[in-house]
Amino acid sequence: SSDTTSGNLLVKASPVADFTWDRLCAESETKFSSISTIPSGEIADYYWTINSASAGSSNTVTKKWGSVGIQNIELNVVLSNGCSNLIKKEVEILAEPLVEFELENKCEGEVVNFSNSTINPTFDTLRYSWYFGNIDSSFSEEPALRFSVDSFTKVPVTLFASIDGACASSLTKEMEIYPLPNNCQIEYTPDYAFSF
Repeated sequence: SSDTTSGNLLVKASPVADFTWDRLCAESETKFSSISTIPSGEIADYYWTINSASAGSSNTVTKKWGSVGIQNIELNVVLSNGCSNLIKKEVEILAEPLVEFELENKCEGEVVNFSNSTINPTFDTLRYSWYFGNIDSSFSEEPALRFSVDSFTKVPVTLFASIDGACASSLTKEMEIYPLPNNCQIEYTPDYAFSF
């Protein structure tokens, strides 16, 4: 003879962990977002680990890097029924320029020199794109331009810098252009020695 037993086996639903990210640039913040599949009716907890260090417990986390290289990201999704799923991914953080420039407020028709002090953390070539509102643009490293305006104008100046095969970054500042002649300082010295 043989002994047999019978009973009900309860199979609990499990999550499927997964996540995405946005920018992977050394000087920027990266946002990691869970796109995990959670069974209906279950409550999920999220546990993030970046390079073996705890990084947060919500469905999104952010991280600023400060350096380039491979980073190890883990997301462990734990359901209220006790089931869990862990996913591991590697991401590569790329070099990113630190954009900076100087400008001067000028009068209409005067040459405006733009001083580019962007820092390139690599030996690769930087590519530059300047945009001066809807007035003009330039791809020079340090452009020099004249502006023609009818009235006092504030011009947004944006510099984009990009590294081939890596990241791009930008900075916007505001420049003021004054029309002639009312708002500009014009030096005049009379010559009393001259007569008709």
